[in-house]
Amino acid sequence: MGIPRKRGPNARFRDLAAAEVAWYVEKWRRDAPEQWSAAARIDIPALRDSFDAAKTLDVDPYLVGYVVMGTEWLFRVRRLTQDEILSILDQAEATVGRLVDTRPWVASLATAALAPQAAAALAKVPFYIGMGQWSLPGRGWRTIAGMLERDRKRKTVDAHPKPAKSGAIPALSPIIAGLVAEGLAERALTPRRGNTAFALKVASNLRGRRVQLGEFGEWRASAEQAPPSSSTGDQLPAAPASLREWLVRRWQSAYDIAFMEGKRTWSAYLVEAAHNPLTLFAPLCDLSVLSQLYATTWHRRRPKAPRPASAQRPGAGRS
Repeated sequence: MGIPRKRGPNARFRDLAAAEVAWYVEKWRRDAPEQWSAAARIDIPALRDSFDAAKTLDVDPYLVGYVVMGTEWLFRVRRLTQDEILSILDQAEATVGRLVDTRPWVASLATAALAPQAAAALAKVPFYIGMGQWSLPGRGWRTIAGMLERDRKRKTVDAHPKPAKSGAIPALSPIIAGLVAEGLAERALTPRRGNTAFALKVASNLRGRRVQLGEFGEWRASAEQAPPSSSTGDQLPAAPASLREWLVRRWQSAYDIAFMEGKRTWSAYLVEAAHNPLTLFAPLCDLSVLSQLYATTWHRRRPKAPRPASAQRPGAGRS
């Protein structure tokens, strides 16, 4: 009947936090044009509602803000530029020249012979903008060869290898933030319904469209794989049973390090986010874990439905 809904204590602070988080997300997204367009905006009222929903589920709203900001800062990825690839090949040539005590042109010849395959592999390497680092999704030449042959018959060594298509860079922030948000709600002391609805609210705002329940279920199923070998950083004795559980425990631990152990206030946290965000999200910057997340197939490929046979007109095909 027009009576405003009570939003509980500290509602004004959640209003301010939502606006601040949205500002940082949009600022960081402008550095990743391959993933996000310049018009990719965060719905501030929807983000504020996510904080309110977190409070209802006994989840720290500032923890949700940390997850949203952390995923947006961490999962900004671009491809290596042509100049960067050429620089890496130049370094490889110089290294071969130092190791091989032979005629000077041998290093150049060997590098030129490997350049097409090396360039194809480097074209698929993600460069993490926030960290200023790039990493291959695995170690060892066999792993890299398998990466190039992902959609072809596995040969490992081929007389005339063809580089695989690099494909679009996936935007992982809505996926990881949604999975972590749901896991945090499940870990709350007071079990309540609405955990998945809360996660969908967070993920949909970051995705810029409504995330369907079936799509979120695919993310959850993909995250049931084996967890990373890296430490979660928490004090629980039992190891995580899945990647999803590992992510929830790792992000909770990183938040505790940033706020509880670091004794930071929200205002001090925002100052560091502006000048040195790496200090806030350093516990999350494990390249092996990031490689596993980017190598995960988050969307199942559905078989194409066969085209219906077109009805043939009577007398068609007659001479």
